[in-house]
Amino acid sequence: MGARAVESRPATGDDDRVTFRSIRSPLGTTLALTATLVAGCGDVILDAQSGNAGGSAGTGASAGTGGSTGTGASGSSATSTGTGAGSSAGTGTGATGSSSTGTGATSSSSTGTGATSSSSAGTGATSNSSAGTGTGAIGSSSTTGSTGSSSSSSSTGTGGSTGSSSGAGGACTSHCLVELASGPALEVAVDAENVYWTGLSAVFQRSLAGGPKITLASQAAGGLAIDGTSVYWTYGDSVEKCAIGGCGPDPAELFSGPYGLGAVAVAGGIAYWTSNGGTVSACGVGGCSDGSPAVVASGQGQWIRGMAVDATRVYWTELMSPGAVLSCPITGCGNAPTTIASGQSQPIRVAVDASSVYWTNDGGTVMKCPIDGCNGSPTVLASGLAAPWGIAVDAASVYWANTDDGTVMKCAVGGCDGSPTVIASGQGRPNGIAVDATSVYWANSDPNHGGVMKLTPK
Repeated sequence: MGARAVESRPATGDDDRVTFRSIRSPLGTTLALTATLVAGCGDVILDAQSGNAGGSAGTGASAGTGGSTGTGASGSSATSTGTGAGSSAGTGTGATGSSSTGTGATSSSSTGTGATSSSSAGTGATSNSSAGTGTGAIGSSSTTGSTGSSSSSSSTGTGGSTGSSSGAGGACTSHCLVELASGPALEVAVDAENVYWTGLSAVFQRSLAGGPKITLASQAAGGLAIDGTSVYWTYGDSVEKCAIGGCGPDPAELFSGPYGLGAVAVAGGIAYWTSNGGTVSACGVGGCSDGSPAVVASGQGQWIRGMAVDATRVYWTELMSPGAVLSCPITGCGNAPTTIASGQSQPIRVAVDASSVYWTNDGGTVMKCPIDGCNGSPTVLASGLAAPWGIAVDAASVYWANTDDGTVMKCAVGGCDGSPTVIASGQGRPNGIAVDATSVYWANSDPNHGGVMKLTPK
């Protein structure tokens, strides 16, 4: 990954001001806006399908919200009177919109029909709002106020931060992209209540419901893992632990050894980690017996990078010499792990489900193999990628981040005929990735365009 710059924003609970750079939808639309993050959490929503955007005060972009008197240029944000980009209403005129009785290619007036968003009597191909109380995508309007995922306008064009001017909040009609935190981020994990991530010099937590960013530790963490009560990470030659919600000025140290540590995983009350000394080790989350961890595997290479664990086995990637994915029972296998695949082009990260192992190769592929092996012939899910890095899996799909071209992709676990779906582009060197029941999260590591992102639905 190369050198990374320092965290660009202090960990405070104050509202942050974030300027979005070049954030692209899967359709290639570039968005640029400035918006206020509500309560220090990223309630800035981008519609990844239509390219519209809404903010806490009725922000619009490309096909934004319309107000009764305002005029907006394409790509600009709305004021408190709800002026939107390229839309018009009443007597206002938009850069690409129409007058009060005309028909606009992007948005329409009170009687027109718009291709993207519509007014009180119009129908929009994307927002599909109806007369009176219709539901709109980000930036649609109606006479009495439309429901939008981020904001929508009423007859005076004002919108709320969660998008209802008629009283009922609505969800995005397509994919909504939220920046949960700004600043370079490396690894990310998520549970039902919080998102956790590592920056260059700290480990953070933030509630998915909003609220301040919590600094768990001021350490340059390596790997990251969570269980129901604590957050774990590697830091130099030690494994650190902090209770969810905070642990005071100093985290607990589970283990400290003579070699630099890399990846970490937690399952069944046991923490597992890799070291540059060629070992995979384990220790109870409450501490190592006699201060000495159990050695799960030894005699491995010095380039162990990714790690995953299930109820019975530990899995890891060997970056070079020869480039392999290996596994071992959690009870240990000495220096004889099972080779799941060899001859890989710099395998980086690994994920596992009930039947298969998935990994990214820095050489440009995403691979899959049954847990019990594939006779040296793993399945190529996707190829020709630009440095795929973090990987995650759920019951339906595999997700990964392509660091060099700023894209995030997914593919069905059963395969996608070599044509994965781009779910986000224009990201700032995405690195770690995680999924939950509804959303996918990733860490953008770029020093100038870093942040923790959330896309819903996944």
